Amino acid sequence: MVEPPELEVQRAALVAPAQAQEFGRPKPMCWAEDVATGNAVHVATLPREKTGSACGCVCPACKEALQAVNAGRDPDYFRRKGARGRFFRHTSGHTRDACLKLAGQVAVLQTLAQGDQLHVPGPRRTVQLQGLSGDFYLGAAQGGARTLRVTRRSWMDIQSASLTLEDGRTVWLVLESRFSVSEASKFDGVISIQVDDPDVAGMSAEEILARIDLQPQSLCWRKHWDDAQLDMQAHLQAEQAAKDAIDWLDDEERALLGGVSISRESALHLAIKNIIAQAGHILAPCLYLADSIQLSNGKVLTTQKTFDLGLMQLRHVRLEHWMPGIVADIFCQSQEPSGLHDLLIEVVVTSPVSEAKSARIRERGLRCMVVDVALFAQPGPISMAALKDHVLYSTTTKYWLHHPEMEAQWGAALLELQRNAAAVEQELQMQQERLEHEALQAQREREHQNAQAQAHRGAWRQELMRVAPSELPELFRWAVTTHARHERERSMPDCPVDIPSTAEAMERAQFHDTHNSELWHNQGLIVTLEMIKRGSPTGEILMRLREAVAGRGLRSYVTILLIAIRVYDPPFTPAERAALAQMRSQVRESIERGKKEFVRLVKHDRIIGRLYPEMAGGLQHEFGTLAYAIKQTGAMADVLFKLEAASKPQKADPDPTGGLHWEFEKLRRVSWMKGDVPFCADAEQALALQQVKKLAAQASRLQMNPLDVLTRAFRAKANGIHVYDWAKSLHPGTKVELQLVLDLARAAWLI
Repeated sequence: MVEPPELEVQRAALVAPAQAQEFGRPKPMCWAEDVATGNAVHVATLPREKTGSACGCVCPACKEALQAVNAGRDPDYFRRKGARGRFFRHTSGHTRDACLKLAGQVAVLQTLAQGDQLHVPGPRRTVQLQGLSGDFYLGAAQGGARTLRVTRRSWMDIQSASLTLEDGRTVWLVLESRFSVSEASKFDGVISIQVDDPDVAGMSAEEILARIDLQPQSLCWRKHWDDAQLDMQAHLQAEQAAKDAIDWLDDEERALLGGVSISRESALHLAIKNIIAQAGHILAPCLYLADSIQLSNGKVLTTQKTFDLGLMQLRHVRLEHWMPGIVADIFCQSQEPSGLHDLLIEVVVTSPVSEAKSARIRERGLRCMVVDVALFAQPGPISMAALKDHVLYSTTTKYWLHHPEMEAQWGAALLELQRNAAAVEQELQMQQERLEHEALQAQREREHQNAQAQAHRGAWRQELMRVAPSELPELFRWAVTTHARHERERSMPDCPVDIPSTAEAMERAQFHDTHNSELWHNQGLIVTLEMIKRGSPTGEILMRLREAVAGRGLRSYVTILLIAIRVYDPPFTPAERAALAQMRSQVRESIERGKKEFVRLVKHDRIIGRLYPEMAGGLQHEFGTLAYAIKQTGAMADVLFKLEAASKPQKADPDPTGGLHWEFEKLRRVSWMKGDVPFCADAEQALALQQVKKLAAQASRLQMNPLDVLTRAFRAKANGIHVYDWAKSLHPGTKVELQLVLDLARAAWLI
């Protein structure tokens, strides 16, 4: 919709002064009080002859005479550049904010009072109630917005007007600052204008109406014919809020409490009882009981029982029920699996159930459940809905003070636990006595066996003293086979021989190292040789040989076992002979390559040759011994050494033996290491050391026998021969050979 040019210019004439305030000019005031009529007048309605001081208007606030600037001018005037708008100006030239605010309120009043229809918001009433705790609860009721049709109006003064509606009711339209309770009583309704914006004083009537539509809170019902009904609704709402917070009791509930001091706790106590009474059911608390007894052996016997009655239906519920010596908060009958029973429900808000009351309940054998507010999961104020959930359907907010049937069942369970514990303790006592008796019997048996074994060892030592040294090897073999047989049969206490004393006798007869268990134990060399000589069982013979080849048995005696098999030729099956041939080939190839994994210890050759003379010829061969392995290693290394030496120019030693005498003289200050050698007991064990192996290979390249060098060293140390004399006996021809001899002794931890 396009506005006419006159209205556009008029609006520009009103807005121009408002824009001027952005540059520090006074805010425009377009409304004033007409002295002649006492009504509010807009500057745009004045004719030209009332411009300036001739307007006859005063400020509605300060009553100072006003001047109408540019009143009644032609609209074309305001199109000029720099033209000022229309407004009222104080004669003094000073316009206060208070003047603008009251002028704006008067403008709103004038605009509203002049219309035939008045759009007003709905009336609103609020009520505030104080609960039992002292907290306040607010209730509010809101009426609907409506349009009032005005049939008659009259101005009481510039700040108020009386409006008569079409239904005959009268409404006092008044500025908030003019409102008076005494005058309000004369009208059916009172609407106050609550405008506090100075800018309204510069608005036109149309703009004021638009503003009221957008901001209906500018109008407020101070009195309305529906106030009584709205007050009742607000009061009920506030009362319900207090009840929901369990902070209110109505008159009927207060009467139930009699002369008791009313507090929020009293309301909560009564609310819980009413909830249970109205519901007619309650979820019983789950009772879990457990006990244990520790036995003498440290173990624990435990018994446990859970009582869960679920959702209990309540009948004939009565509050504050009197019984002889007891006043129950709630007395009813509960439906349980065992039938219908009397039930007391006590509600604990602040004080627990007294000891005296608990004792009387137990004496009379009454079921008693306690609802304890302290067990609620939600601290502080609680709503009615949450309270119902806690009271009726939570198992953690209640407990059983007394339940005869549950206590009887639990007592029976405890008695059964004690009986079981006593029975177990009796069994443990009998078991302990039995174990002690068996331990005593075992001790006596061991003592008897030890005495028997001691007697056997004594008799055997006497027998050894009577045997000639030449007969000892055969006696040693018999003792070993007898010992192995008793060991297999697990009858060692009955064994008549003693291996350690027999080995000592063999040592005295110059048969050394017979104390070595590899010779005489059940899986040892002599027992295996006896099995091979006997020729059975061939399967076990082959198994022991296979374990020895694999390194899990008599690996150092593999060549001795192969010699025995060749000599005694056990009756192997074709498959066993094929396996035997494969193992023999593996051992031969390893020995011929100079490897030491199957090197034979020659220290037992003498006793083996004596016990098994058929094998003596095979044992005399060097094949399979450490010396043979060293030779093989030396031969292979010598070839490599010669090839390497041939490829390099050799520097001639001007004096290969020169200075050797002085090197020998230095050895007079060298001595053997005191005590036993920590890592090896003889030359063969010394040659198993990694450093000794490297030096032995060098010695072989120089045509030296490292086994002989170390054997003489061990013998010289044992016999107290000086290092100097031992070295001289080896006849080294050069410094290099002498140094190699000394290095071998150092690597073997001899010097």
